[in-house]
Order: sequence, then structure tokens, then C-alpha cells
Amino acid sequence: MNDKGQVVGLSATKTGGRKAFLWSKGRMRKLPLDDASAIDDRGQVSGGRLHDATGFHAARWDKGKVTDLGALGGSTTRLVAINDRNQILAESQLANGQVHPALWQRGRWTDLAAKGITTEGEVVDINCHGTIAASIRPVFGISHAVLYRKTL
Repeated sequence: MNDKGQVVGLSATKTGGRKAFLWSKGRMRKLPLDDASAIDDRGQVSGGRLHDATGFHAARWDKGKVTDLGALGGSTTRLVAINDRNQILAESQLANGQVHPALWQRGRWTDLAAKGITTEGEVVDINCHGTIAASIRPVFGISHAVLYRKTL
């Protein structure tokens, strides 16, 4: 949900499937996405679309237009969050099958594992300043919350 009260998510269809939706001003609207994970205050929706037979690409819906954001070289990306600076946080598959945290900004993906954000956990959210919240799982322990504040 964004600060304007708009909500995105998935809804069951009459045929038993699921469809992404946007709820705004008391109306529910279908989106041309197969998943909707977050919405920013400008109404841009981060989600995803099935890609070929085996993949799922990150996608952004903005004012009726869908942009395929792809992946980090693999076939699947799971979007986590979007902020008002048009930064999208995700977990994306590499060509070798590994999954790394990733940030989409200025038209391209950045592999966050290469920037020191661990693959031993998960990215959780990104705020309007670009600060990333994550959890890490040490080898012998319980998950810990971590904030990454370095500008990427």
C-alpha cells in the first residue's frame, strides 16, 4: 500500500487462477501483470510476468504501460519493494542459477552481492533514501536484521 491508500496484490479469478490488481478510490482494477508486489506514491507498481515457459521476469507497470525489467542473467526475478526514487529491490537469478539480491535503478540491475550485501539471507525493503533492510543468517545462528545505507 502507498501513502495515497492505493493497494496492489493478487486476487482469485473465476477460473481459479490469480490476477494482479490495483485497488484505488474504491475500485479494483486488473493489471496486465502476473504478480504485483509493491506500489510507490506515484502509482508505479512493481510486479512480474511469466517469461517463456520457465521464467518469471520483474516488471513495472506505470500509467498503463508494462516494462519488462528482466533478471541478472538468469530466468527468474522476485520483486520485493519499490520506492519513490524508482528503485526496485529484488532477488534475481544469475546465469549459473544462484539467486542474489539486486537493485534496479537508472534502467539496469546491480548485483548487490557484489556490493557486499550477503546472499546468506534476504532483502526485505527499500526506503525513499535508498536504505535497504535485509536479514542475514550466520552459519550457526538466528537471522539478524541489517540496514545498508551506502548509496549504490
